[in-house]
Amino acid sequence: MHINFLYIEAILLTVCIHQFHGILADSEEISFEHQILGKHNDFRRLHGCPDLALESDLYKGCFNHARKLGVIDKLEYSNGNYGENICFRVDDDPVKCVEQWYNESREYDYSKAEYSDGTRHFTQLIWKSSKLMGVAQHRGTSGKIFVVARYMPAGNSAGQFVKNVPRSKFNGSKCPVCNYFLFCSLMLIRKVFCGDG
Repeated sequence: MHINFLYIEAILLTVCIHQFHGILADSEEISFEHQILGKHNDFRRLHGCPDLALESDLYKGCFNHARKLGVIDKLEYSNGNYGENICFRVDDDPVKCVEQWYNESREYDYSKAEYSDGTRHFTQLIWKSSKLMGVAQHRGTSGKIFVVARYMPAGNSAGQFVKNVPRSKFNGSKCPVCNYFLFCSLMLIRKVFCGDG
């Protein structure tokens, strides 16, 4: 019996996309913070990094800074002993900020393993030693949605990139979204055939 693996992959990808859209359809029932946390942890798992947990004190600072960004209507980093990612969206989908940050992975040079302005959001997002995060959003007077995420312990520390920014376990593709769907498909297979995951 000949098994067409491309056909099986297409079916699994379709199921995965359907499951992914089902999650998005129910997203109103899930808080913004948990949506952002879930997306972070999905991407972190691609790199073998432990899940982050939400922390209320970080949230308060994020909310205040997002409100400030909404007033000044531009991106501006704050100063503190935390890591920080910021973003604005005009499409009413602030969760896409996490995808935008992760997409910087295309430019990250693992052979150099060092800080770069062009990949700083990605490296902080998956920074292995970070354990906690806070996140908040605020719609500014211009209509833009500003998103601020903070992380503890802070990432992007010089000399620590090799151990904190591991390669994706699924780096067969330069497309981060393709890697995400591959990961999702493998988790689905594991759940169906192994009863776990």
